[in-house]
Amino acid sequence: MNKKALAWLSVSAVLLVALFLASSTDVIIKEKKIPVYNVSVLIDNEDGSGFENFRIGMDEAALRYNVDINFVTLYSDSRPYMQTELLLREAEAGAQGFIISAENGNILEEMLEKAPAGIPIFVVGSPVDSPRIYGGLCPDYEGMAKSITERLIKENGTDGHVTVVTAEKNKTGGEKMCRVMLDVCRENDVEASRVSLGGADEAQTLLNGLSAQGGNIVITPEIKTLEALAAANEKLEKPLPVYGVGFSGVLRRHVESGHVNATAVYDSYSAGYIAVEDIISLISGKGSFGEFQAGYIIADKNNMYTKENETILFPIY
Repeated sequence: MNKKALAWLSVSAVLLVALFLASSTDVIIKEKKIPVYNVSVLIDNEDGSGFENFRIGMDEAALRYNVDINFVTLYSDSRPYMQTELLLREAEAGAQGFIISAENGNILEEMLEKAPAGIPIFVVGSPVDSPRIYGGLCPDYEGMAKSITERLIKENGTDGHVTVVTAEKNKTGGEKMCRVMLDVCRENDVEASRVSLGGADEAQTLLNGLSAQGGNIVITPEIKTLEALAAANEKLEKPLPVYGVGFSGVLRRHVESGHVNATAVYDSYSAGYIAVEDIISLISGKGSFGEFQAGYIIADKNNMYTKENETILFPIY
């Protein structure tokens, strides 16, 4: 091999090595770095019941906006004030924004008071007004309560007695819906009263007694209580008319079987998507899109699988 060829091979080898090193260190081709946003979602129950579709909406938005979501539930439903501790823990772990569901107004106010300044907060389900809330979404509590109560009256007439059942305390939305349910009954000359359970486990005893009396209709603004009433209603020889608010995997079977006559369900899938979209806009400094109010449907065993209602009850992305 002559000297010229050897020199050419040497130069080629050096160029190849230089190109390899340059490409491996992003000197030639620099990949665009996509930011990853860390968002913590704090839910006010221990198993995430009722938030299944909300999570699907969040997951879809997270894929689009490159968000790492940490979905945090309570360790126990009996310790709701843990949400404040969990918020502080998540902030210390590096959360850049929070999506909070806390219908207990006192707990939410405490969380907002202790939340580190500057971290955007998007609140779902509570109409609390605070300068610490950067964005929010609230179901149409009054509309849902009015519509499901009117549906109850339409299907059962005005002769029966309506029992509004609650078990959860200090839930802003639940209290508002309970008042609306009672008001709608009275406006339509329907006898109505409220019963507060010490816990969902008392649902069977309540329904056994109401069934023995005859002429009773049951309604509740609480999803957990509705699940308990539906399970108790299934065990009765002659089920009572049961109505409520909310939807979950547990309630799906009871609506299909008719042990829940009808339930008002808000579009939690869209709510989850909007919550993530808005919190990312806040984190990136673009500002909030404003406050939203989610739409709702009245679902029963006859309409739950219509195309329109399936998109809310069983969203798939």
